[in-house]
Amino acid sequence: MSHMTGTSATGQRRLTRSWSILAEAGTTAEFYTAWLDLLCSELGEVTRALLLLQGDDDAYLPAAVWPQPVSDVSGLSEPAHHAIVSAMPSFVFGDEPVRGKTQVIVAHPIKCDSVVRGVVVVDLRLSTREESIAVSHRIGQASGWPEAMYRRQQLGSRARKVDRLSLLRCTNGAADAHAYFDASAISLANEIVRQFSAERVSIAMDSRRGLKIAAISHSVSHDRRSTLIRDLEAAMQEAFDQYGPVSHPESNATARRISVAHAFYCERWSVGAVLSVLIVSAAAPVGVLTIERRAGERFEYPDVEAAVEVARCIGPILDLKYQKDRLLLGRGLRVLQSGTGALFDRNRPSIKLATALAVLAAVGLAAWPAEFRVSARALLEGQSQRVVAAPFDGFVDEAPVRAGDRVSAGQVIATLDDRDLQLERRKWEYEEQKLILRQREAAAKHERANVAIIGAQIDQARGQLALVREKIKRTRLASPIDGFVVSGDLSQKRGAPVSQGKVLFEVAPDSAYRLILAIDERDVGLVAAGQRGSLVLTGLPANPISLSVTRPLAVASVEDGRNVFKIEASIEGSPATLRPGMEGVAKVVVGERSLLSIWMRPVIDRLTVLAWAWLP
Repeated sequence: MSHMTGTSATGQRRLTRSWSILAEAGTTAEFYTAWLDLLCSELGEVTRALLLLQGDDDAYLPAAVWPQPVSDVSGLSEPAHHAIVSAMPSFVFGDEPVRGKTQVIVAHPIKCDSVVRGVVVVDLRLSTREESIAVSHRIGQASGWPEAMYRRQQLGSRARKVDRLSLLRCTNGAADAHAYFDASAISLANEIVRQFSAERVSIAMDSRRGLKIAAISHSVSHDRRSTLIRDLEAAMQEAFDQYGPVSHPESNATARRISVAHAFYCERWSVGAVLSVLIVSAAAPVGVLTIERRAGERFEYPDVEAAVEVARCIGPILDLKYQKDRLLLGRGLRVLQSGTGALFDRNRPSIKLATALAVLAAVGLAAWPAEFRVSARALLEGQSQRVVAAPFDGFVDEAPVRAGDRVSAGQVIATLDDRDLQLERRKWEYEEQKLILRQREAAAKHERANVAIIGAQIDQARGQLALVREKIKRTRLASPIDGFVVSGDLSQKRGAPVSQGKVLFEVAPDSAYRLILAIDERDVGLVAAGQRGSLVLTGLPANPISLSVTRPLAVASVEDGRNVFKIEASIEGSPATLRPGMEGVAKVVVGERSLLSIWMRPVIDRLTVLAWAWLP
């Protein structure tokens, strides 16, 4: 420190700042730079200096350069190399002294546990060559600072490796704790939540239709149709498509990744930070691991690095179990093995009792006879429906009756406006009287030809008059039968125009009905004329009605995505509460079978059709 007494005030301030940085260095780069600055200030006329340290790949890289900004360090590599190889100080002397001083390059190795971990190279001017030995000794004494920092770094690196190994051991243990994928994935997600201090962890695996979430921490099941799951899968797919980790907010390890879906997910669901990394098996991505944290927390570079290592380590285990569980045979064997093990387990007598009861129930159902009934949707219609149509073009005057009303034969249910017809009637009456007077005048004059012509005109006028009077009568629309009006409502259309032939009302009898059954095509071959059954209408559920199949109709239609055939049936008795258009469910008795065969028939039929379709 003797050289520091002769420095200027500016130099003193610079050295004081260097000592402060050396004592409170936030990073290793600041520490090495401050140390090299102090060393150069103490050695005297130093023109340039370089500190090289060994990295993780055993290469020696610059840790600090003096002076700052970076000076030319050419010519310092050879002495540094010689000092590293020989593990001894190396000296290079200049050819000619300048102003009485000789240029000397001193390279001194930094050793930790007798191994060269770095080298300090100083280019300075000395009065005599012998002073270079003292400079080398001083560098050796001062190298304890970078040596201590290097040991501290090594201890920190080893601690991080121990923590990383502990993390991988815990996650691998969770992934391999169960025999099947579902349980392993949930166990792994719960363990990662604990290790990363996360809010939620999700695991998605790749399938033919894209990524599908397979497990969520602390959740046995999840609804894949929910908006949260769809947004989460979109964020996972974003990382999967880019073949690398993606986070929001971004970190140094994910700064070059697109994170639109991640940002949208965080904003929509109030997530503080989210990180997605690839699950890799056999050098290929097989899924995505997503970690979420609360507001105010984010993922730094060590977090991303640790998550990537975990995902790569657990990838082969998860992929193997996932592929195994996807196979139908594998699932069947799993269920069979677990069921067989529970059945023969001495500590689980309840399983044996339940199995024995199930076998007895199956035998009882196979031997118990019951009526075999075919269900069908039923629609009640009138035996015959009569139509009331517009007799001619006109306008609605009154319509006191509408759909749902009971009417009797001859009852007026609507009237048409007849004002134009009344005017036309008066016109033809006047025309008839006028022609009669003309005929009388012609007869008085004995004009027989005119009498005959006028007589024909009178007949024509009388015909038109009769037609008009008939139209006036037909303006009163009457019900043709006793029954119910099943369609038609003109009560809100007074004055509305109607065209000739337009159906205004439909009237069904109130005492004669027919039933239309929509039989599924799987059951139509079992239904025949004369079979009996029961009908329960939606509006009358407490009053079953007996029915009898009259004849099948060769008409097929599609209802609710099913192919059905229309069957006509008749009902026995007509309760006063029946109305055309009522719907319900009918069951037709088609024979007698065991309960087990009745219940298993749909499954057996489908398997038979499937086997027929696939077998050669």
